[in-house]
Amino acid sequence: MENSIKKRIPEYPQILSSSIVFGHFIMKSDRKWSKLLLDRPGILLSVRGEGEIFYRNDILEINPGEAVVYSALPKHLFHAVSEWECYWCHLPEEFLSELTSCPENTHVPGVWLVHFGQQSRERILAEFRECYLLYLESKEQFAPGISGLLKVILRRMVNELNISERENALSQVFEPLLQELNPPWKKLNLTELARMCKMSRATFFRHFREFYGCTPIQYRDNILIFHAKHLLVYSALRITEISDRMGFPDQFYFCKFFRAKTGCSPSRFRMQMRNMKTAFGCDDEE
Repeated sequence: MENSIKKRIPEYPQILSSSIVFGHFIMKSDRKWSKLLLDRPGILLSVRGEGEIFYRNDILEINPGEAVVYSALPKHLFHAVSEWECYWCHLPEEFLSELTSCPENTHVPGVWLVHFGQQSRERILAEFRECYLLYLESKEQFAPGISGLLKVILRRMVNELNISERENALSQVFEPLLQELNPPWKKLNLTELARMCKMSRATFFRHFREFYGCTPIQYRDNILIFHAKHLLVYSALRITEISDRMGFPDQFYFCKFFRAKTGCSPSRFRMQMRNMKTAFGCDDEE
């Protein structure tokens, strides 16, 4: 793992002002370093271990499951308190305009801290990994797909940072609803879900879309795709078995659904992701 630091930090593209740059590192305990790109802000997602971001005498601890968003300036420094695994991303300023309009919630200048719950943490970690693998495979050609995924991640961060009393109330209302969507292959009855939230069907649909940025069906479909991708990459189950486990009538319907949502077949997705994991030395995780 010691050589993974140099191995997994990609070369920086030539046009830095308009590019998105991803990286992954496993840094040994007590290492310190400064960020290399000062022309754009960044995101760092802590996977395991503990670290710090600091500027002068202001220090912020970063624990597993937390993310920090940092502005281009000042020049922040990082410190691995223990062996620290993280994913990071530098991206154009306009991507973070909504997030950086939120009040800073730490004492370190130009730094925002976001703590995710277990469910959100697992989903965002999987999305970061997918972005990183696609970046390594295609460098700057990945922009449209990765941009959309990053915007979803950033929207969740904004929701965590800038939650209002009304949004907090909606969050409490929708909490039991999310349990009904897990597992996501259960039949979705919008009338029953609205009744659970003590709303009319139309009011429920409107509030859900305002809060999550998508319809209940789209939310359920996103979770289905997330589970399908995880099983395709990290399990040895056949596609027929994955289809059965996820409640699809047959393999044909599952493949049709997967292709409509991702643009490729399940077998092709599995092959591409496993080839990339092999090429870049990523270990299997269940």
